[in-house]
Order: sequence, then C-alpha cells, then structure tokens
Amino acid sequence: MKRAQSDFMDEQVHRPARAKGTRWIQHKVKAASILLSGYPVFVTHLQKLAQDEPRQQAATIRGYVKIMKSFKFLSCLLAFVDLLVPTARLSQFLQRDGTNLMMAKTSINTTKKSLQSAASVHSEELTNLIQQTESAEEKPVEFIGISLNDVKTGVAFVQT
Repeated sequence: MKRAQSDFMDEQVHRPARAKGTRWIQHKVKAASILLSGYPVFVTHLQKLAQDEPRQQAATIRGYVKIMKSFKFLSCLLAFVDLLVPTARLSQFLQRDGTNLMMAKTSINTTKKSLQSAASVHSEELTNLIQQTESAEEKPVEFIGISLNDVKTGVAFVQT
C-alpha cells in the first residue's frame, strides 16, 4: 500500500534503513534521511492506516502521526541529521584500515569544527522551518506539504 501511495504522489520512497549494528551512526543517519525524504508519504500512509485499522490500533497510529507532524519532532529530527552527518563521516574514516594517529587527529578536529558550526548554522530545511514561524502572517508551518502542529511549543523548545 505504501508503494501505491508513493507512486500516486510521484515520490520515490526507500524502505527505512535498519538502525542497529556496530556502525550505528551511519544506520541512524540513513534511517533519518529516508524518513525526511519520504516524510509526506510516510505521514499519508500512516493516516490511511489509521482509517483502516481496528479502533485500538488506529488510536496508536494516530498518536504516531501526531508526533510525526509536531514541529518539535521534525525540528529535532533535522537537527539530529545536522549533527550526525559529520559524526558519521568521522566514524567511517576511523574505521578504515589505513588510518594513522595523525590522520585521526586531523579528522577529529575537522569534525569538532563542523559540530561547533552546526550549533549555530542549521541545514536549509531546518532554517526554512524556523523562518516560517517568524512570518508575520498566520499561515500554517509546513514541511514538504504537510502542515505541522504544536508549533509554539516546538519553537520554544528549539530556542532553548
């Protein structure tokens, strides 16, 4: 059913990555990136599932949809990717056979600078999300066509 919805919405959606294992950072980045790229399809799929499932399961699924559509969840997910991408690069570098101590030190320093920069400079998606909340007009905050809820709570969280 998810495949049919992705075809209907003209979106290519990958199955979420397995986020376990010894190289967990890369798995987490891949899983979060897939969730972000297929976000509207996943939300739509879960909303459709909630309509088709028995009452108890539908309530659980609607809870997941509410969480996924919250500004706080989405901004945290975007920040998670912003922070884990440089960390994943470092992890891959350190796992190479030919890595020596000097190369490792250089890579660690580069990653440290990237992480310090990520604390103040957000990705384009997160910056766009935050800018939507600063608009003087009272229009809904959206991410890839999905309206987000609990925006005021999420903005207060992001600003802390």
